[in-house]
Amino acid sequence: AEQGRSILSLVFLVIILERTIMQGDKNEISFKVKVLGAKSLAKFFDFDERVVFRTLGKAYNCRSEFIHGAEVSFERVEEIFSDLYDYTVKIMQINAKEPALFKDKEKLIFE
Repeated sequence: AEQGRSILSLVFLVIILERTIMQGDKNEISFKVKVLGAKSLAKFFDFDERVVFRTLGKAYNCRSEFIHGAEVSFERVEEIFSDLYDYTVKIMQINAKEPALFKDKEKLIFE
């Protein structure tokens, strides 16, 4: 496997996204991360919201399967890893520039 592109790295990226976006909120985490990630990346970097939402969903599925003991193929991780890494870096950049953004989740969703 290519160095760094492993299921454990994918799990780590999902954890970073959760902590950055959710900021302590523990309700409906995967759905909110997908929606808020898609909304923020569309707003600040002109990403397609639906593509981001689907990719984050695939990442959550891979993470969940792995955490619950299923084998996750390298091909599935490879399919989304680059995008997930890019999303994570950009969301951390957004958070650094706009630290209040993810605290007011409703504003981001309904803007």
